[in-house]
Amino acid sequence: MKILTPYIFLLLVALSTQALNAQIISPERTTSIPTQYPEHSEIDSIYFYTDISSGTLSAMPIAGTNVKYTWYEFNNSNWEEKYSGNDPEFPSDIEHQKAYRVSITDNDIPAGTYTCWTFQPKIESAEIDTIVNNCTSLQLSVETTQKELFYYDLTSLVQIPLAYQYTYEWSSVPIGDIEGNTEAKPIIAAPVDTTTYSVEVTAFKASNAEDDIKIDNPKAVKADFTFDVIDRGHENEYPKNNEYKDITTYNGSSPVVVSINNKSKGSIQIYQWEIYKNDEFEKPDEGANPAAFTFDEVGEYRIQLEVENTTSKCTDTQSSGTITTIEMEVEVPNAFTPNGDGINDKFMVAYESVRDFKMVILNRWGRKVFQTTDPGDSWDGKIGSRKAAEGVYFYYIDAKGFNEGEQIKLEGPLHLIRGK
Repeated sequence: MKILTPYIFLLLVALSTQALNAQIISPERTTSIPTQYPEHSEIDSIYFYTDISSGTLSAMPIAGTNVKYTWYEFNNSNWEEKYSGNDPEFPSDIEHQKAYRVSITDNDIPAGTYTCWTFQPKIESAEIDTIVNNCTSLQLSVETTQKELFYYDLTSLVQIPLAYQYTYEWSSVPIGDIEGNTEAKPIIAAPVDTTTYSVEVTAFKASNAEDDIKIDNPKAVKADFTFDVIDRGHENEYPKNNEYKDITTYNGSSPVVVSINNKSKGSIQIYQWEIYKNDEFEKPDEGANPAAFTFDEVGEYRIQLEVENTTSKCTDTQSSGTITTIEMEVEVPNAFTPNGDGINDKFMVAYESVRDFKMVILNRWGRKVFQTTDPGDSWDGKIGSRKAAEGVYFYYIDAKGFNEGEQIKLEGPLHLIRGK
């Protein structure tokens, strides 16, 4: 392998830098691509303009003592001289589908010859069509018509068609998953609402065309729902139901009563609701807005909705997450302090999944001071309207759950402490 001497290396760098810099520039162009001549050995630039009448050409100036720029225009297979002088700019307006050449000399010594083509492309029309429109998918396509572009091989003078380079930007109203798509034939999920799809087609960043298409009466349907857990208003039942709104999964105390938030979309004529317990089918229900569902026995439940567009025969199914009802539990405190400070002022049990309940509180002499059949109820430390005396009381609780044979009996002392 030959090793370049420092002198030869520096000379090559200087010549390479000069060749790189001494090119035709055009600040007004939108973009450029290289030529693809079949025979001509050079590679030239092709410039594109939105408005070619405002375009200018200039040779990149080079350093020298007597630099001359000679400009030519390609007409009828011949190069016609348009200007020769010290100004690097082309002196006239440039035109569509033309080639321009500049030859540079320094003290009559050739310093480079450069050529470019100039075009103002035009997209005459863009039209959207539908390729696929079914229950699951929508595929659109856009067809364009455009002004013909071509240039010539500068050796053989063979005409070379110039293919348009398109970019696409899709959008929709309402906004959907086609937003920002850049494909000529995008495939998206089938719409469930009346939707207008629009596309902007651009060629060489210089010419634009737009079109839109409206999909009326879409075929697809979308099953979607959440639910709210209806609160029973008991501060001592856990977990607290009023914290669960617009959800799909729940784990809590029986009975779990849920109201449906139906968010399904599309032209739907049939709604079929199905309830599963431990993945076994239990019962159906129909209608867009069913009455509240109640789940009581211990287990894992699931709500499933199937919707149908009877015209298109398109269907869709959506399932909730699990709705888990837990076993009965009752916990009893052994003291409370009804002194009005807002802390532990009431005697109440903490409970889950209680179906039947009975609680009796007796004083030390066996006299009944309070009773209730509501597990959410509480004793405020009064007998009638009178404050009960401090001391030890006794509770008796009999609770039954929602499962067969599920029963808890509890009894024990209760300390009423009023404090200061």
